[in-house]
Amino acid sequence: WRVLHAQAVIVPRKGIEGLLRSGTLRALLDFELGPGGVRQTAQPGDKTLTLAAVRDAPRMPEFVAAWQGDVPFDKQVDAVVSGRQTVSDAPSPAGGTGAAAGEVRVLTARGLPGVLSTRVKVSAKSEGLLVFDERLTGKQVVVIDGKEARLFTADGIWPAAVVPAGEHEVVLRQRKEPAVLMLSSLTTLAVLL
Repeated sequence: WRVLHAQAVIVPRKGIEGLLRSGTLRALLDFELGPGGVRQTAQPGDKTLTLAAVRDAPRMPEFVAAWQGDVPFDKQVDAVVSGRQTVSDAPSPAGGTGAAAGEVRVLTARGLPGVLSTRVKVSAKSEGLLVFDERLTGKQVVVIDGKEARLFTADGIWPAAVVPAGEHEVVLRQRKEPAVLMLSSLTTLAVLL
């Protein structure tokens, strides 16, 4: 749940009492699935499912000052499962394991109506890894202060970029493909004619 940044989960009520008592999960609604419908239940039974909020769901994008670097993409999931630190194929932090935090302010988030890129403002005293909350695809590009930068992978699924110390504007967007746009425009023009 933490790796995928889940804010809420649906889990079988049976067997989660420990997670509820520890505060890891907070029950929002108990319900059962029936023929053709869903009904809320007051007394949980064997078939009861619970909609629960996850405590301390990570807020993304996130600036990470200390990460385990140089972990190949195919080994990252195993490293995440076995440890608590962010892993990436980016080079290890220059200063070792720094503890300086950076401030991240989201200006726009891709996925909202009319927004085609995620744009953030980063202010940090030292170099860090900016991890985005958007699944990694092969067509993404990251731009730092107007210049294209190398895109890395964090925790096996998130796009990330190494951001130098100071104040920077970082943009994650889809790679522009002019050939596809031109072909689409020509096809539309041909249909109209």
